[in-house]
Amino acid sequence: MPYNPQFDLTYQLINDTFPQILQTDGAGNFYDGTGNPVSVGGGTGAGSTGPTGPTGPTGDQGSQGITGPTGPQGLTGPTGATGSAGVNGISSGLVYYYDGPSASQTVPIASLITDDLLLFPNIGAQTTIVTTSFSPSDGDTEIVQYVTPAIPLDTVIIIPGLWVSNLFAQRTAGIGNLVYWIVIDEMASDGTTFIANIASGNSASGTPITNVQNNYIYTQFVSPYTLASVNSRIRVSIYANTTGVNTAFTIEMRDSTLSNVVTTLSANIAGPTGPQGVTGPTGPTGPIGVTGPTGANFRYSVTGPTAPVGPLIGDRWYDTTQGTEFVYINDGDSSQWVTPVVAPQGPTGPQGPAGPSLYSQIASVDDLKSSSGFYQATSGDNLTMPTPDLDGIFAIIVDSGSASLSPVSIDATVLGTLQITADWGSLTLLSVGGNWIPISQYP
Repeated sequence: MPYNPQFDLTYQLINDTFPQILQTDGAGNFYDGTGNPVSVGGGTGAGSTGPTGPTGPTGDQGSQGITGPTGPQGLTGPTGATGSAGVNGISSGLVYYYDGPSASQTVPIASLITDDLLLFPNIGAQTTIVTTSFSPSDGDTEIVQYVTPAIPLDTVIIIPGLWVSNLFAQRTAGIGNLVYWIVIDEMASDGTTFIANIASGNSASGTPITNVQNNYIYTQFVSPYTLASVNSRIRVSIYANTTGVNTAFTIEMRDSTLSNVVTTLSANIAGPTGPQGVTGPTGPTGPIGVTGPTGANFRYSVTGPTAPVGPLIGDRWYDTTQGTEFVYINDGDSSQWVTPVVAPQGPTGPQGPAGPSLYSQIASVDDLKSSSGFYQATSGDNLTMPTPDLDGIFAIIVDSGSASLSPVSIDATVLGTLQITADWGSLTLLSVGGNWIPISQYP
């Protein structure tokens, strides 16, 4: 039977070793590849494999198995190539705050404003510097100077890095491009004498200031620099340039607009002195010092008429028989006992003139004295003084030598005494044994 491709194909295992392609005519007859009839009955063999059926749906995922143990760490790989350098960071050191009172100025500037750089911000009411009439023909213009306080720095070394100016500002008039930058100088301790320039910006690197109020940042690189002295001061000047006619702009300070400059200066500021600490416990007693040399001996002897044996310079000896004191001295030639010199008593002075005659008879005159405290004695008065007491009794002494007696003043304020004064003199009486005894009399 000739080969007819329309017939179905089937397979027969020949001698159970290899398959052979057969054709069928649909009526149960089979033919080989050349059309010859082939018997397929009688033998036991597997039929041909049917076509693969469609893939069934994916079953549910099973539970995760137990994690196996961590394997040993592998060897460290070689270091990769160094990456490219990053963008320069911002240096951080002392921060100085631009500070000064409010001011306004026109360009060209007649008198340059010099304000302060503060270590500690002033958070009081906002102040401003308003600059007007600024035009391209004015060129690069210095707007304001700020100088550090007269406080010694920790070091004269300024390390290299970026100084960053944070300027709160706003252009308030004009068009075109308004830019600002800073110039940094070293000044003497007086804050006005220029020493040298540290670093300078320019208009090409300037930061634009727009009509929006904002913090405008300008960075200036400072190379390594050595100051002349730790007492030097730093001046930061703000410069500006504009391409617009009649430009006006405002610099803002204090309050929440704390314009400042971040430097690379050492930030080790000495704080205020703290309170005194509590006194520590007393330390242990130190060792006893070396004994000093023995001083000169001084002895005092009371021995009778015989001087002490073996006297030392400065010794004293009292002779109880003579009632005389001796001292042992060395006069440069010899050592001996001598009597200290006592100045002799001076001669008795001449007797003074006789005083006036006074009655010794004194009496109580409480009932006689006038309201003024004086008593006018008359000739023949004979008064007797009673026993003295402390109750303020007044007494009068009577002068018997004149027909008309003068007033007498009495002072009994001193405890135990009675002072009587008249134009003829005074007399002080002392209370002794119940009697008034005169103790002084002055003519």
